Amino acid sequence: KSISIPSSVEIIGNNAFEGCSNLESIVVSKDNKNYSNYENDKVLYDKYITKIICFPSNYNQINFIIPNNIKRIDSYTFLNCHK
Repeated sequence: KSISIPSSVEIIGNNAFEGCSNLESIVVSKDNKNYSNYENDKVLYDKYITKIICFPSNYNQINFIIPNNIKRIDSYTFLNCHK
């Protein structure tokens, strides 16, 4: 239900989490140079929080506020979200 992205991950391919219908959270190491979370929300962003890369399809909160500095949301970011 959760995926942890360690500091060693440099590239996450398109649709890497496709089919992960029970995914509730994506936790990124604070030492990762390419990816991050915003205020511990467990959503996958680029390092500078300007792009949402993946929103967990079974995210455990009903409301989600997109951070103000987001400039891009990748295609299919919210695909198959259950809530």
